Amino acid sequence: METDLARQAIIDEEHLSLLVLGYRISAGITALFSLIGIMYVMMGLMFLRLPMDSGSTYSGDMDTEVASLFVGIGLGFMAVFITLAVLKWMTADRLRDRRSLAFCQVIAALTCLEIPYGTALGVLTFIAIGRASVRGLFAPAGFNAPPPPA
Repeated sequence: METDLARQAIIDEEHLSLLVLGYRISAGITALFSLIGIMYVMMGLMFLRLPMDSGSTYSGDMDTEVASLFVGIGLGFMAVFITLAVLKWMTADRLRDRRSLAFCQVIAALTCLEIPYGTALGVLTFIAIGRASVRGLFAPAGFNAPPPPA
């Protein structure tokens, strides 16, 4: 019986280590993907810089509105994906430190929206965290463990 518990503890530690690695990789890919927003920002800036031909029916106000729309979309895209990358990195830290179980569950749910790899990572997170042996590794919310004896 004791060997089964020791075996399960080893499996739990390994699963959590793999989840930490998965969230770090996913955070890096998400941060890299956020750079696509630069393309929209550059297109918006090009609308402002490129001269319109004299026969155009567009007004200058229309050009600045379109340019600001592209810049806004690009910056918004970048902000959302950088935020997701930071949240995933924080989740990896919390899984490594075995704290903030609810935070990890919320980010796992958000990660499930990133089809297909994020879905796999989120579902595997729910499977691993759902085990009672893993939930026992996480400190309760607001609980500060006493320092070890000297």
